[in-house]
Amino acid sequence: MKSALMGLSHYELELYTRMSNGIKENLNGWQEIEYNILSNFKQNEYKELMNDLMEKSKLDEKMTREELQKLTDLFSGYSVNFFRGNIFNITKREELKHFEEIRDFTCDTILRNPQLDEEEAIKPITKYLKSFIHLSTMDRMKMAILEKQYNLSLKEAEALIKTFGEGIEEIETDCTEERKIVEMVKDIKAICECRNIDNFKEIKCESAIDLSQSVLLRQNIRNIYQKLYQDTLYQIDEKDRINDVYYDGKTIPIYEPGENFAMFVKRVVPVNDPKMSYEEIWKELGKPLRYKTSVSYMTPENLLDMKGMYPQIIFGFSTNESYSIEAMYREDAVTPFLFGDELFVDEYDSQYEIPAKLEANTYGGYNELIINTLSQNEGGRIEKTKPSYIVYIQENQQEDKEQNKLWMDSLKAARDFGIPIIILDREKIRQQQREQIINKYAEAKKTDDRLLAQMYHYIERYGTETLEDVIPMEIIKKVKIKCDERNEKIL
Repeated sequence: MKSALMGLSHYELELYTRMSNGIKENLNGWQEIEYNILSNFKQNEYKELMNDLMEKSKLDEKMTREELQKLTDLFSGYSVNFFRGNIFNITKREELKHFEEIRDFTCDTILRNPQLDEEEAIKPITKYLKSFIHLSTMDRMKMAILEKQYNLSLKEAEALIKTFGEGIEEIETDCTEERKIVEMVKDIKAICECRNIDNFKEIKCESAIDLSQSVLLRQNIRNIYQKLYQDTLYQIDEKDRINDVYYDGKTIPIYEPGENFAMFVKRVVPVNDPKMSYEEIWKELGKPLRYKTSVSYMTPENLLDMKGMYPQIIFGFSTNESYSIEAMYREDAVTPFLFGDELFVDEYDSQYEIPAKLEANTYGGYNELIINTLSQNEGGRIEKTKPSYIVYIQENQQEDKEQNKLWMDSLKAARDFGIPIIILDREKIRQQQREQIINKYAEAKKTDDRLLAQMYHYIERYGTETLEDVIPMEIIKKVKIKCDERNEKIL
C-alpha cells in the first residue's frame, strides 16, 4: 500500500486522502473499500478523469461535496478487482456529474437492442460501451440489468453469488432491512443464473439500489452472517463456573459449558519466555495496522482434534460484533492469515453458509473463517480485539493438570489477558456425540445426510469401535471409506 501511495501525484494523493477520510467516518469495513480506491488509482482506469478534474481545479472549479461522494462511490466498487474499474469509460467531470443518467441511458439502450445492431440507436452511447461490446448478447443483457439496478459488473456479480449465493435461501431474519438485502442477493443470483433471454422478463428486480448502497452490499451481507454466528457463540455464564485457580498473583475463573456450544477458536504456539506476555504478542501481531486472522467455528461435533499436533494454546472469541467474517471455508484453506498479517483477502473459493450447514459440511478436521479483528475503543482509537477466553481441551478426566505444560501455558495466557479458561472434556463430549448418533438412528431407523455427516465427524475423531455394536456395519463402512478418502487427499 505504501508503494502505491508513493506513486500518486500530488493532486491524486489529495483526492485519495479526502475519499479515504470520508469512508473511515461512515463505514464499518473501510479497510477493504480503501483498498479498492487505491487499486483504481494504481490501475489508471480513471486517469483521463483525473486529468480533467485536475485541470478544472487549476481554474478554481473545485469539486462539490456531491461530486466527491460520487467519485468515492465509483472508486470504492469491487469491479477493479476484476481488472476493469471504469465500466462506463467516464473521462470528464461533466460525465461524473451525470453518471447515473449516462449509466441508465446506456443500459436501457442495450436492453432495447442487445445485439447492438441498430447503428443510430447506439451512436450516442458508443463511448460508454467499452465494457459491453465484446460480451455475448446474453451476458450483455445481464450486465446491463446488473449495472442499472445494482451497480455491479457481471464478473463482480458472479463472484458475489459464488461467495454468498449458496446459502442465501436458508437465511431467515425478522429485520426488514436484512430481508431487503437477502431478496437483493436472490435477484442478483436469478440474473446471473438466467439461461434464456425470454426469462429476463420474469426477473422483477424490485430491490434496486443506488450507487452508494452498492458499495456496502458485500459488507451488509457479511453483517447478516455475522449476526447469525454471533447468536450461536458461547457466552460466559456463571452457572457454568466450576472452579477458580490462583496463578501468578491472579485468580482465574474456570468454566465448563453444557452439552451444546459453539466458539470461534484460534490456535497459537505457546511462548517459551516467561517474561513475554501473550497479550503484548497478540497486539504486536497487529502492527502495522493489519487486521485479519484465521479462526475455526468449533462445536461439539467438530471439536478440534489435537492428535499428532504440537501443543497449542486456543484463543476463544465469544463476540464478533465489532468485526466481520471476511471469508468462510469448509476445511483448512491454507490462507496466509495465521497471525493476522495480511491486509486484503481474495474470496476465491470462499462460500458462506449458515452455522448449521457449516457444522454439517466441515471436513478434514476443522473449517476456516477469516475475521476482521480490529475495533474502535470508547476513545475512538482502533485496536485489536482480544480473545474472550482461553479454551483448554481436557483429554481425559484423570489427567494431572499441574504436570501438564499446556495447562500451565493456558493459565499464563489467561492471566496475561485477564480472561477466564473454558474447559472442554473430550471424553464427555465423545460420549454425548455417540448417544446423539445412536438415538437419532434408533428413532429414524435409517440415516439421512445430516446423520451421516455427524457420523463422519465422529469416526474421523474417535474411530468406529464404539459404534459397531449399535450401527449396522454397512453404514459404518460407508462412512469409514469417506473418512479414508478424505485423509488420503490431505496427505
